Amino acid sequence: MKQTKRTLVSLLLVFAMLATCLVAFSVTSSAEDTESSWGWGYTEPTTKDEDGTILVNTANEFAWITWNPDLATGSYRLMTNLNMLNASKVVSTDTSKVFSGTLDGNGHYVRNVKDSGGGGGYSASGLFRNVSGTIKNLTIKDSTFTADYNTDVAAFVAQSLTGTLENCHVVNCTIKGASAAGFAANCSGTIKDCTIDATTTITGSTSKYAHVIGGICKTVSSKNAVIENCIVNGSLSGTSVIKNASQGSYVSATVGGIIGSVAIGYEPYQWSGLKNCVNNATITATHLDNALGGGIGGLIGEITRMPGYTNPGVGQVTATGCVNNGSITVNTANSGAGIGGLVGQTYSGTFVAIDCVNNGAVSAPASIHVGGFLGYSKGGAYSNDYGTDIFRNCGQYGAVTGAGNVGDAIGGTYQSTTLENVILAGSVNLSESAAADALTGTVIAFQTANTAHSKTLSDCTVTMNGVYSPLTVDVYNTDTAATGTLNVTSTSVVTGDAFTSGTIADFVTALNDAATANSWHEWAAAAAPLYIVFKGDAVQVILDGATLSLGDTMTLKLFVKASSVSEIADLASIMVNDGTKDYTGALDTTAENYVFEIAGLKAKDMGTDKTYTVKYTLASDTANPIVCDTGVEYSPLQYAIIMYQKNNGADANFAALLTSMVRYMDAAGATNAMSTFSSATGYEFGDTTAAYEAIVNKDKDSTYTLTSETAELAAELTSGIILRVKPASGMTLTSVKIGDAALTITSVEGEWRVNGINPGDLYNELTFTFTTAEGTVTATYSIARYLNSYVVSDKTETAVKDLAKATALYMDAFITYKTLG
Repeated sequence: MKQTKRTLVSLLLVFAMLATCLVAFSVTSSAEDTESSWGWGYTEPTTKDEDGTILVNTANEFAWITWNPDLATGSYRLMTNLNMLNASKVVSTDTSKVFSGTLDGNGHYVRNVKDSGGGGGYSASGLFRNVSGTIKNLTIKDSTFTADYNTDVAAFVAQSLTGTLENCHVVNCTIKGASAAGFAANCSGTIKDCTIDATTTITGSTSKYAHVIGGICKTVSSKNAVIENCIVNGSLSGTSVIKNASQGSYVSATVGGIIGSVAIGYEPYQWSGLKNCVNNATITATHLDNALGGGIGGLIGEITRMPGYTNPGVGQVTATGCVNNGSITVNTANSGAGIGGLVGQTYSGTFVAIDCVNNGAVSAPASIHVGGFLGYSKGGAYSNDYGTDIFRNCGQYGAVTGAGNVGDAIGGTYQSTTLENVILAGSVNLSESAAADALTGTVIAFQTANTAHSKTLSDCTVTMNGVYSPLTVDVYNTDTAATGTLNVTSTSVVTGDAFTSGTIADFVTALNDAATANSWHEWAAAAAPLYIVFKGDAVQVILDGATLSLGDTMTLKLFVKASSVSEIADLASIMVNDGTKDYTGALDTTAENYVFEIAGLKAKDMGTDKTYTVKYTLASDTANPIVCDTGVEYSPLQYAIIMYQKNNGADANFAALLTSMVRYMDAAGATNAMSTFSSATGYEFGDTTAAYEAIVNKDKDSTYTLTSETAELAAELTSGIILRVKPASGMTLTSVKIGDAALTITSVEGEWRVNGINPGDLYNELTFTFTTAEGTVTATYSIARYLNSYVVSDKTETAVKDLAKATALYMDAFITYKTLG
């Protein structure tokens, strides 16, 4: 019998990622490398699986869907990768056709799509013109979409999206048109978990038409729109031109890293559907011949209401948990545009940012309004079209440079402003061409009022509570010609020299050290601010790391650095809440962390999002726990994904372990984790047959005597590695051991459940003891052979076989990693 080695699995998945260090995703297919090439025709797919889903096996069948989207009303699943051979007749040019079905890319890609809109570029260009159904798990790569003449271009939906795009990706594509976007032109539906890779370019053409450029959407045009958990890499650019020089007619360019513009109708509106998105793309804009410029922003180019309305009021847009890392450069002069790290400009609109960060450098010449958060907040066309821009729990770290009004938060504004718990740590710089009267500001460079609508400075309020900045420039500057006195309410505003003294000094040091050493984690793909903020007398605390252990059940441990709560002198207890209960933290004096253990997780929990929020209680007020603001929905599976990205795939054994974990959880808990893991990491899931046969071969020298005449074998792995044994008639299972270690067995409805198997036990032998009327029977079996017997038994369900196979792969990968890794 083989020597037994009892091993507990403890995968330390502590991750430390800054928003400035986001990995540019490399998205590849999770399926096999085979392709189907288009044969210059259209074949309606008819093959169906047992659920009635229509299977798309060839490029010609896929082309039938894109050429006849109005007829493709069913549910379709792509079964292979596709090469469309740069054919120009793959997608319909009929702008009235709408795809209302469901298209599941199934982790596959379609490449070499070439669409110029048809009719010499007068028609919109994209894989589909309009989508009211669902497209998911599909990658478009190595493709070109172009159009001109005031038409829209987007890789997936050229015109209107009222349906859903989910887990879709754009890789190495060229998208160029009068207006252009990565996924959809006019967005009224849902786009979530979608990415654009670093080799994709989205460009506004230099035709004499106004254009709007957006990384995800050109324009959000409905309060029902949702853009969530999306990441944009690559580059975006736009150009403003003179349409008719003799008439002085100008055409503007508006560019946003995530959304070009938000323009939801004529009436006042509130939209809060932008969540947890990241822009890493570089953004450039050029204003030729002093043409008028639109807003240029890291998240949104412009927020506005449609012109021609009669009901006064503003459109309010709220972004939550969003980050801009991309640099923004406007390389020629223009006095009409606003350039901002988060939003370029508003007009009859206001911007609310919650848990948002700008890390990107923002640079623009001449008298453009430039701000780390918001470039230019214009107010509106009517006297009542004014509101309040709000920034709560936000950070600004990018350098801001310009020759006009340059503010670390806002370049110029006509509206009221509120800042709560905000760090303004970017530099504010005037370029060499700056005029003598150019203004700078820690919060607002220039505050004025629209006197044409009887507004005065007294109608504007600037509220600052918990604002921290090392800058020595004025907090704000006002328009000296405007009447009235600006109404300023300030509490806990710390700037300049005071920022580096007193009780704030430790905070500043920790902040700067963390930024330099990359020791602060990126809590999600789109993170909340990566710092502690002070809210009155309360310290806001974030989770710092995690471990994930797999055994019979899963245990998630969350960590808070003890040093991060050192400001809480009156601390009585500290806990984490998962939305249902509190987990009190125990201080690990060795590691200097507070540790919160969440045990008993099942495999299906690995893909389930929960919001973990830090809470603590003061000794002086135990009845009122303080709930910290930083709570982000997150699944335990994401720990593995982020660690894989941090590892960058350099450790092949570790990568194999993580992918086997995903296979196990996908099979055991129906988490659908496989496609999520693949799209986020670029890892391709190959055929498991060879790997599994290797496991069986490793075990071929083991001896075993357990036969079907002795017992029927099974496995139940939904909450860990649990073996099921059904003794033959007249037998009772009395014990199961690995070496001398007895495993726990319980009787459930005539079967015996054997608990306590760990991944390191794969090639160790089990000893079964049965009691019969004639006496005791002993049988041996290795776990590898046990699982193999289960796979080849009369159990024919695919899910059951996948589960046993995934378990063996996971256990083998763990042993290999612990031995070689």
